[in-house]
Amino acid sequence: DEHGNKYAEVVGRGHITSNQCIKSYGQHIKPGSHIIHDGIFSHDKLIKHLNADDEVWKSTAKSSKYHMQPVNSLCSEIKRALVVHLGIRTENLQDYINWIIFKSTLTKENIDKKVKQLVDLCFQFKSVYCIKDRYHQ
Repeated sequence: DEHGNKYAEVVGRGHITSNQCIKSYGQHIKPGSHIIHDGIFSHDKLIKHLNADDEVWKSTAKSSKYHMQPVNSLCSEIKRALVVHLGIRTENLQDYINWIIFKSTLTKENIDKKVKQLVDLCFQFKSVYCIKDRYHQ
């Protein structure tokens, strides 16, 4: 969004359906919001569900690049990371995407706070992991 908030979720394979769109995005977008999108059919139901107004920018229009750049950039970042880590287990895909989103929100101003939150979160888990464990079968 315009504040730099990012959200990505694995919801299936291929194009997202209208019901998946509502289930995934519906709880993260405030009703009545102004939604800028690329006109995929599944967005219509979401916009109606949220009583939102919308603005459609098709990729064929040159001026769409400005409006769609934040989303396109994030999608490209996720795709690049997945190519680099080819062969990851699909059951861990959401974790990889969460990590990509987390890293992309780090700035000079918030890095200390975000790293502290991450460390605090890690200490809540009861798992112990040692680097040498990676090499033992």
